[in-house]
Amino acid sequence: MKEAEKIVVKFGGSVFKDHRGFADSADYLAGLHDKGRITIGVVSAPKGVTNSLKKAESNRDKKNVRMFIEELREKYDMILGRIPAGNIRDEASNQMEEELNHLKELLLSPGKRDEIVSKGEAHSGIILSQMMRGRGYDSTFIDGYSVGVTVNSKGGIEESLTLQSIRNSLERYLGSSIPIVGGYVGRCMETNEYKLLGDNTTDVTGALVASAVHAVIYEILKDVPGIYRVEPEFGKKDVIPILSYDEASQITWRGSEVVHPLAIQYAKHNSIPIRVKNLKQRKSTLISRASSTTHEYPVAAISARRFYLISIEDDLMDTPEGRGYLSKMTGILSESGVDISDVSTSPNVISVTIPLGSQKTDGRIEDVLKKRLEDYGYHPNVQGKEVGGISITGEAMQNRPGTFAHLAGILGRKRISIIMGSQSDETLRSPNIIFYIRPKLLRTAVNAYCEDLL
Repeated sequence: MKEAEKIVVKFGGSVFKDHRGFADSADYLAGLHDKGRITIGVVSAPKGVTNSLKKAESNRDKKNVRMFIEELREKYDMILGRIPAGNIRDEASNQMEEELNHLKELLLSPGKRDEIVSKGEAHSGIILSQMMRGRGYDSTFIDGYSVGVTVNSKGGIEESLTLQSIRNSLERYLGSSIPIVGGYVGRCMETNEYKLLGDNTTDVTGALVASAVHAVIYEILKDVPGIYRVEPEFGKKDVIPILSYDEASQITWRGSEVVHPLAIQYAKHNSIPIRVKNLKQRKSTLISRASSTTHEYPVAAISARRFYLISIEDDLMDTPEGRGYLSKMTGILSESGVDISDVSTSPNVISVTIPLGSQKTDGRIEDVLKKRLEDYGYHPNVQGKEVGGISITGEAMQNRPGTFAHLAGILGRKRISIIMGSQSDETLRSPNIIFYIRPKLLRTAVNAYCEDLL
């Protein structure tokens, strides 16, 4: 007898805005189960709750804690009160009350930050599993810690150990029950404590669960119908029907927040297709090994974002005394929690672009760099400014000689000057080309590329 197909469905926090969002999600899981699919849900925290938990954790005054818990209680009572079965409704309320009391204890005790901040996922999981039970389906919530997501002290996920642990944890539920797994958190293997995986990482939990159970597909349900060819703010709302893993990775690396890039990598590594969709529309984006690009239409997507460009000029760079200048500069940025998008070098100038808003230092990043580099004995002149970045990706670009020149020419014909440009290794399956321009010209550049390429 053929084994039933397994499907993992991850629900984003934007889906859980109110009772209707939870109810629609429960109906969706029930529909998959009724079609004979072995179904697993993975949940983010309800919309806005994680930020509220972070604020509550940073101010643990008894009065603030009491008010915060009461606000959550009122919010969840309104949702759980809509469960039709009285006995299930009462059980759900009791389970949530226990969870809120535990959260209160955590907030009034020292430490435990990661466990506190991850409690929003537990709240979503309790609500969704109880709504499934109210519809007559057996369902249980398991948080990321208990299901077996294993993280080392540096925050890295131990993949092989995690997949085996998840498989063992879920084995007894599959087929007879619909388990709901909480995202965003795991267990630190050295301390055995709760360990956050990082912001917006429930996608990653879902990819790990899908890989562990050998799912036929991993669905990510959000408030958008898929991944757009161009950000909607530029007037284009075409959803990409098919993306390769590598194309999707390039898009997310450049700033698209629809799918976490690490989730794409785990899915690729374990050959799990990802479908990004919402509950209301038929459109969706399928991410797999296939690409929809052709020689005639080589571009899969255009990403337009604002970045911050930092330029450092120093005559010492091209001297023996300046050996290691670039590594020292990037090390300072790394220590300051700043990610680097691109680097350009010349004999006496290094330019780097970083995501706008990523400066996590106590002062301006230019001042931090100048002071730290001066401590090394250098004489840097550090300047920073906002720029616009246009990123173009597509697998078929790999077989198109002269693509970089062609794309630069499109900007030239619109009299748009290029501040800085870069091209990924042409041997990559999905090459990426990015041009940095004046930010006010982003819309003009996007429209020019759409007319020529899409």
